[in-house]
Amino acid sequence: MPQHITLAKATAVLSGVGVHSGEPCTAQVLPRDTGGIVFRQNGEELALSPNAVADTRNATTIASRNVRIGMVEHVLAALGASGITAATVEVTGPEVPIMSGASAEWMDALAAAGTSMLDETYTPIDLSTLGLDCEALGIEVASAEALTLTVVQQFNHPLLTADTFSAPVQADVFASSIANARTFAWEKDIEKLRAAGLIKGGSLGCAVVFGETDVVNDDGLRYPDEPLRHKWLDLLGDLQQVGTPLTGHLTVHNPSHTKNHQIVLAISECLNTG
Repeated sequence: MPQHITLAKATAVLSGVGVHSGEPCTAQVLPRDTGGIVFRQNGEELALSPNAVADTRNATTIASRNVRIGMVEHVLAALGASGITAATVEVTGPEVPIMSGASAEWMDALAAAGTSMLDETYTPIDLSTLGLDCEALGIEVASAEALTLTVVQQFNHPLLTADTFSAPVQADVFASSIANARTFAWEKDIEKLRAAGLIKGGSLGCAVVFGETDVVNDDGLRYPDEPLRHKWLDLLGDLQQVGTPLTGHLTVHNPSHTKNHQIVLAISECLNTG
């Protein structure tokens, strides 16, 4: 059976601003001597699990009585892609810092820290054996030795003609083809988001903003299908809520943080009743 992997050194730390709060934030990924991902804030810990998720609007937020941390999905995607299954993420501030709006900075920080293998083992979850209600969830599941994710979504924008992005969950593939894909927004929605008290720390430095026919960012898109790749990134991050690495080929139609969490809850229910 595979062994849990943690960090070799406690050097994976990033500081920046919270995209929704606008407040200074710091997050550090620390080694852990037992399997699982745990978040820590103000000395209190919260283990990542499906039940830890408190909000899925515009980001994934986890919370308990004494902990509330937003925007956890980008660091979780980097941990999942890197194969790290044992870590503590210590957060100062209300959110994980947004950085560029992607996961590239986390991949660099984790690579610099290196990894270490624990003696503790785990059994991967084969999605194709769970009996998930694929039609109700808007997903497709097939057997595969490792995890492959496919996202399917059509965007009503002249620049975005692709509707499918698929890739295996591998560190090298993620680092070279997905980790730089930024979060995105539509220019017409910006004022509505601000009126709702969101994106106080948002800027063109941490998101792609689409106008009616083009992008507002001077540097354009990093990939022709950048929003699809970011949806893939978010999906991988949200799937870490399951708590155990997955195998199989999962296709998700029109993914969102809310839908991703529904999939995680369905997986958890199958595991608990199987």
